Amino acid sequence: MNRRVFIKRIAATGILLQIPWWVSCDSSSTTEIHNEILKPHQKEIVEYYLSRFFPDVPGSPSVKELNTYRHINTFLNDSNIDPDEQEYFINGTKWINETAMEIFGQNFHELKKNQQQKVFFKTLDTSWGTSWSSKLLTLTFESLLLDPLYHVNTNEKGWKWLHHTPGTPRPSNKNSYLKLLARKKEEIIITDLSQL
Repeated sequence: MNRRVFIKRIAATGILLQIPWWVSCDSSSTTEIHNEILKPHQKEIVEYYLSRFFPDVPGSPSVKELNTYRHINTFLNDSNIDPDEQEYFINGTKWINETAMEIFGQNFHELKKNQQQKVFFKTLDTSWGTSWSSKLLTLTFESLLLDPLYHVNTNEKGWKWLHHTPGTPRPSNKNSYLKLLARKKEEIIITDLSQL
């Protein structure tokens, strides 16, 4: 099985299993910047794990091109997501750093690359490490498949790489995630797509 087929299958499975995570996207102004939830050393941990799970390979989009980290930060800022899920994700970076301290007596960001790799594999041998990594991968797949309206999948690079044709209607500023949530409070029954 080649990488593209693998990613398609895993992404489809992950999305079906993690629907609540799917909605962790921001549809407001393209210039809006969220509060940075993770501290710089926690961000470095996330970026390291992203680079291990989704390395830069010629011909495939990078997590930087997909804007995956921004999507993660959006998820962490989304007040509609279960706070326990957000806290678990943040705690995962703390546990990874604690593992680095246990093994090497240094913070993760202070370690050499081969030491970081040992911490990486050590955490994957734990139940919390595999669970946390699963959440990270789900967010990565979302950044690969979400509409560019949500500040991810820049220039539809994920879609092009997967040869994916998005469904219609695609979201617009009028019918994006946060706008639809706001309209839910209006208690309007939508009977036709033109009402969106």
